[in-house]
Parts: sequence; structure tokens; C-alpha cells
Amino acid sequence: MQNLLDFLAAHNLSLLDLGGTFVGLFYIYYQFRVSWKLWVASFVMSLFYITLNLQGHLYALAGIYVYYCAAAVYGLWQWRGAKGGAKSEETQAEQPVRHLPLRLLPWVLAAIGTLTLLLAAVLHLLREDQTLWADAFTSATSIVAMWLLAKKYAEHWMFWIVVDGINCALYAYLGPAYLFSSALFGFYALTCIFGYWYWLKQMKP
Repeated sequence: MQNLLDFLAAHNLSLLDLGGTFVGLFYIYYQFRVSWKLWVASFVMSLFYITLNLQGHLYALAGIYVYYCAAAVYGLWQWRGAKGGAKSEETQAEQPVRHLPLRLLPWVLAAIGTLTLLLAAVLHLLREDQTLWADAFTSATSIVAMWLLAKKYAEHWMFWIVVDGINCALYAYLGPAYLFSSALFGFYALTCIFGYWYWLKQMKP
């Protein structure tokens, strides 16, 4: 363990970054498999990234991971408890995956736009730098995308492609302490393409 800590310190790397990335791999796997376990992984991963983003002064993203903790509890309840008690993973996999209704799309986009402006206004009071708008936009889109995931709308993957792509660049911009996270979110962005395709296959006629 000490050797790992020494290696990370020597290369300006972060144990929080490494831990969040490790748990994040389980999260994307369970999300891909439409398994309720994704919510457990999401909760644990969020604890890492709350601290990591606070260290990088990404206050909106840190706040979003607090929201993710609450969303993980809500999502787990939606997938396992809301329909009358806990069920097996096999039963959960048979729960309907569906398309986002077109009538909801304008409201979804409006919500993202409104939340972006509100978060940017709050962040402007806390700091002024080049990451402000990226922080606000990815955080706003993540809030909405997590709700779409909880409702099992397949199109949630499309929103995560945008969020993960921006987060990949954002963490790379912040330096070596976020190297693992940058690679993780780049991997997420690619995985989302296959995740969307896989979820479409799970949809019943």
C-alpha cells in the first residue's frame, strides 16, 4: 500500500482519483447490464468524487455527486422497491426499457438550459475561471440524465456521451491528479455508444 502511495505522490497522482476510477468501472458495467447494482456502485463512486472535485474547486460537480448519492437511493428504490419489494437481478433485467417520449424532449432540454444558467450564476459568486461553464453545463445535464436513467429511458445514454466527453477534457485540463478520471470518462463516452445499442436490444416490441 505504501509503495502505491509513494508512486502516486511521485507522479502527482491521487488515490481518490484512482479509487473513484476503480469503482466507476463497476458502475458502467452494471449500467450496461441494466442491473440494480449500478446504484450501489454509483453511491460509492460519488463519495470519492465529492472530495476529488472539491479539491479541484469544481463546486458544481462536487454538488452533483451529492445529488448522485440521493439519486442512487431513489434509483435503487425505483428499480427494486417501488413495484412491491425486492426482486432478483434476473427479474429486474426484464423490467421495461423504453424510449424517451418526444413530448418530453423540449422539457428535458429546457431543464438543462435553465439549470446551466442557475449553476453558472452560483459558481460565478464562488470563482471565475475557464472551467465555470463546463462545470455548470455538465452538472446540469448530469442531473437530468440521472433522472432519465432512473426512469429507464434508453436515450439517457445520449446525454451521458456529451457529459462524459466534456468531463474527459475537463479533468485532463486540471492536470495529473485527475489523470485516471480523465481516462475513465473518455472510456465512458465510448461505452455509452455501445450501452445505448445494448439497451435498445432489451426493449420489448
